[in-house]
Amino acid sequence: MKKLEEIVKKLESITPERRRIAKIFKTYVEKAVEELGPGHTVDLQGNFYDTPIRITIEISPITTTE
Repeated sequence: MKKLEEIVKKLESITPERRRIAKIFKTYVEKAVEELGPGHTVDLQGNFYDTPIRITIEISPITTTE
């Protein structure tokens, strides 16, 4: 039960400014992934709770074995 309370508290701590930043990054990352095409794998992780905000993007080519 305590873990749930911690999660709720963290979610409530996200300010409108941080929500706006997350939304902007999401829009542009989705557009970039779309432009890359199907030949790449993209892993995106963000931490908008802490200061500074941290965003990690890993892009890997998809290799096919024939």
